This record gives sequence, structure tokens and C-alpha cells, in this order.
Amino acid sequence: LVPYSDIVDFIRSQKYVENCTPQVSTMSALDFKKKKTPLYIFGVDGSQYVDLMSSINILEGEPFTLGQKGAMICDRIAENLKISLGDTIQFVVPDGPNYKIRSTPVTAIYNYEIYNDIFERFVLVDADTVRTLANIDSGNSVNDCTERMRRRYKEVFGA
Repeated sequence: LVPYSDIVDFIRSQKYVENCTPQVSTMSALDFKKKKTPLYIFGVDGSQYVDLMSSINILEGEPFTLGQKGAMICDRIAENLKISLGDTIQFVVPDGPNYKIRSTPVTAIYNYEIYNDIFERFVLVDADTVRTLANIDSGNSVNDCTERMRRRYKEVFGA
């Protein structure tokens, strides 16, 4: 969102906000060994996200850091899709008549202290990869991004 850094600074300056972690999101298909799984991808600073979300337990690997390409997946996604630490996974989003595809290595596999099915519907990915896939840059307004997300949802999930 524009201006991203100003929004983050504003939120962090609020007296009742103890901590926060910025996140950009879009819908995608995770492509691994020719199997496509629709899910959300949350663009975050992996280390900062894990530090803030204390219920996440890293089982293998390490969170990616700001500026590093990577993806962190929950253990159920890893088990269901037979993904291992260090594997390269692809994210695919429609882009008009074409597709945008970005690859990232799996840097960590994690679980949550209390499980919920929703954890199988998203992957934590470096924010730059998500911004590229979602066409989020300094020239996009909030309304542009919202409308693009609605169209992408219909294209990816067929609803």
C-alpha cells in the first residue's frame, strides 16, 4: 500500500501498539511437482514474524530474514505435498492471458501450538516475492490493489 513505510511507522507510533509486523498478501497457486494447490501467500519478514507470533514452533530450518528470498510452510502442508526443507516451490498467479511465476526455497517448516485448519491455507513468503506477484508497487492505490485481489480470487479459485 502507498506509502507503505509511512503506514508502518504510523502504526508503530501508536501508544497502544506494543509491536506489529507488516504483511502484504495475495492469492496464489503453490506449484510443487506439477501439483497446484490454491492458497494465500503472506509477504512478511520471516524472522520478525516468528518473533512476534510466539505460538509458532520452528521444526526445521530457520526463518528467512528481510531481503532474503524464502518460504516458510506449516508441517501439514509439507506433509500433504511431500515438501522438504530446502525444496524450491513455485507460486503462480494469473496475469491477464499469462501467468506470473516466482520460485523460492523452503527455509523453514513450522507448526502452531494450537492447530487450526486455516494454517493449511497460507504460506509465509518474503514480501518482495508477494509484491511482485501481486503487482504491488509505489504506483498502486489501495483501490487498485483491492480490485486486483477480487479479480485474482475469481481467476485462481474459480469463484
